Amino acid sequence: MAFSRHPSLRVTAATAPQPRTVLPTDGVSGLFEAVLDATEEAVADSLLKATDVTGNGRTIRAIPIDALQALLKKYGR
Repeated sequence: MAFSRHPSLRVTAATAPQPRTVLPTDGVSGLFEAVLDATEEAVADSLLKATDVTGNGRTIRAIPIDALQALLKKYGR
């Protein structure tokens, strides 16, 4: 997962593939790598600690952790 506001990385209406430049993780400083790790952990924690939410007559279900664990195990993750 990546986030950027740089104009060159904006998605356009082009129908062909759009090239991207990617900086490898080992190409950043130790501090920035720690920020990347902390952000990744925060996103995972928020997804896995979510609960079902109901509003406006609709219910959005939280990710079923048991099913996710089985899927990750199936694919060796």
